[in-house]
Amino acid sequence: MGDWSSTYNAPALREVGVWEVAVVGTWVVLGAVTFQTPLLAPPFYFQFLRMRYALSASTRAAFLRVRGFLDATLTPPSASANVPGVVTDTYIRVRDFLVNIGDAITGPEQQQQQRQQRQ
Repeated sequence: MGDWSSTYNAPALREVGVWEVAVVGTWVVLGAVTFQTPLLAPPFYFQFLRMRYALSASTRAAFLRVRGFLDATLTPPSASANVPGVVTDTYIRVRDFLVNIGDAITGPEQQQQQRQQRQ
């Protein structure tokens, strides 16, 4: 049992982090927009994510994985020709806004480490 958990623990936590960042956040926002969840759910969830981002290296890594996927999908040169320019522009603005928030949350040492990981 110990061998199984040591083998699959890290990959499972990596996938759960991505799910927590990408899927649950989208689900909470769409639920609030369609009045399926309370309107206060997104601010509470994003405060939770903000705290997780500040305290957990695995959550920061999950954000990087989601960003890498979205950058490859929505930004040139790897973006499909079917992606409208307004979608790419909006994504870049939202991404840069969130990066600025993330930089404000983390300290200067963590910001430097994250820049090195992106390169």
